[in-house]
Amino acid sequence: MIVKKYETGGDPPESVASAVEKVMEDRKCSYGEALEAVRLEKPELFAAYMNRATEARAERVEHFTFAGHDGVRTYDAVGNDMRIFSPYAGLASGYRVEGLVGPDVMPVVPVPAIAGTAPLIGQGDYARLYPIARPPATAANAVQFSVASLMYYCSGFALSYPIPNEVEIGTDKGFRLGESVTRFETSLLLAAKEKEVFGFVGSATNVSTVFSVASAWGSGGDPIGTLEAAIRHVSNVSGARPDTVIFGRSAYQYFSANSSALYKLGGLATVDREGQVLRVSKVRVAEATYNAAPQGATPTYTPFFDDAIFVGVAGQGDFSPKWGATASWRPGGNEANRFYAEIIPRKSSHMNFLEIGGWEASMVMDKNLAVTIRGINSSQAGGI
Repeated sequence: MIVKKYETGGDPPESVASAVEKVMEDRKCSYGEALEAVRLEKPELFAAYMNRATEARAERVEHFTFAGHDGVRTYDAVGNDMRIFSPYAGLASGYRVEGLVGPDVMPVVPVPAIAGTAPLIGQGDYARLYPIARPPATAANAVQFSVASLMYYCSGFALSYPIPNEVEIGTDKGFRLGESVTRFETSLLLAAKEKEVFGFVGSATNVSTVFSVASAWGSGGDPIGTLEAAIRHVSNVSGARPDTVIFGRSAYQYFSANSSALYKLGGLATVDREGQVLRVSKVRVAEATYNAAPQGATPTYTPFFDDAIFVGVAGQGDFSPKWGATASWRPGGNEANRFYAEIIPRKSSHMNFLEIGGWEASMVMDKNLAVTIRGINSSQAGGI
């Protein structure tokens, strides 16, 4: 290794780069191994390097104003700069549309990178028993598990709407219009994500089993018994008891009017009562519909989830054993929010475009942790 001398004499001050180069030369190791050696053997040098890197990123942040409110322009997202507007990002991420239940089926899980692998510990390892007693002066029993991994790539999605400069200049009016646009765009994004989630639910290859009913619930049958049979199936196949039941729109109409179901529910059909009887923590009804007609045509409203029921393990917003999850990557400056809000100026058109979007990947993690029941109002031979 050749080291140039300063004109004032002596060697240049040591840096992480020169330290890594020297370790690679002396130990004949890879760059990664050398960097790890420098981190462990020269912690002060490595810490100073990381601090300088953090300060350098902080210097690449600017502030801007939209409709009288402050936003942050960051250069830390997708190799480009974004004008993150936190007031609208927070509004979008907290906004809910009645009847949309996608996150109850596939919980949103924040991930640190736009692409990567999610470490998965299987349900079998979670259910294994270990001796837990620790006598004095002995080490605790070590647990073991197999770690699988699930590849993900968070694809970008977004919608935008133009806000004329003349409106934005009228500070309060511009901000209020932006709030309305944020809710409108977020509603459309959530509807698209809902359709994506129930596309997974509706595929027979994505669940353990697809059941049908022996007797149509509109005229008879035993809905509670059918649901309990589905819950037992998941528990027997996977070792985990389902915590979530999602009714499709018409499926719940038949269920809630069924005399056998009403008798077992004590005469009152509510999601809270159904959760108590079925012993699950979440019962939801996918009531929402989407308009399948093009703009200008007579609206045609279609349910996202209709004559079917999902029974499975949904869990919380992490990668613990569950049927599925939605990995969500958030760029720098927007880590706390599922959706980003970006103000994109276009001087040539005298407008600012308000863009709401995000980066996500919905995926099935373990198909054995869910089943679906279809054809609720159709008697089928061999049904349950």
